[in-house]
Amino acid sequence: MFNVALFGAGRIGQIHARNAAASSDLHLKYIVDPNAKAADSLVCRTGAVVVDADAALRDAAISGVIIASTHA
Repeated sequence: MFNVALFGAGRIGQIHARNAAASSDLHLKYIVDPNAKAADSLVCRTGAVVVDADAALRDAAISGVIIASTHA
């Protein structure tokens, strides 16, 4: 199982979070987003923890990140 962090809890981030949480190969460990309401919404549905980018990237247990930020 691979631990992953999700950067971005907006519309596409929610889709990726649900997919990661449903995968038997992934464990969505962290959610990183400055919008606390959006991030907290995903926490309730996935069991992940909201952290800042530095904390997620410092964690040696993280195997990868999902980037789901806006293109603007």
